[in-house]
Amino acid sequence: MRERELALKERELELQKTEDNRDENEIKGDFPEASARVLTDEYLRNKIPWELMVMRNEIFARLGYKFKSRT
Repeated sequence: MRERELALKERELELQKTEDNRDENEIKGDFPEASARVLTDEYLRNKIPWELMVMRNEIFARLGYKFKSRT
């Protein structure tokens, strides 16, 4: 049990290190702020549907989602 807890803690620290080293300036796309901070209702309310769709897809892409082409 103790070994498993230590392994989980090590993994957690490793993930935290990766997040801490990620520079917000490295985030690409039209809406890098969507992955860098919590977006307010007011901020989102001022976006048109196309912008919201692009923003959502950029977040998915940053998380590794693979899109199918629209051909």
